[in-house]
Amino acid sequence: MIFAATGLLVKQHLLQGQHPTAKRRIDMFRQKIAEEKANQLISNFEAFCTWFALYTSDKKAVRNYLEAAPDEKKLLCA
Repeated sequence: MIFAATGLLVKQHLLQGQHPTAKRRIDMFRQKIAEEKANQLISNFEAFCTWFALYTSDKKAVRNYLEAAPDEKKLLCA
């Protein structure tokens, strides 16, 4: 639930032009994942951070994600 709420808050901040506030929300949630050892959220959180990077034109972060992302041809079944 916290992940979904964080996503909505980040989107709201972005739509209001409050990019630094949105980034702080993301950083706070990253810290919460680490504190709670919620490793099952890491891959979804990385994808969410990439969405944020696309929205804010952070090409380096997007490139890093794409280079580290698993090969969907090997992991997804048709």
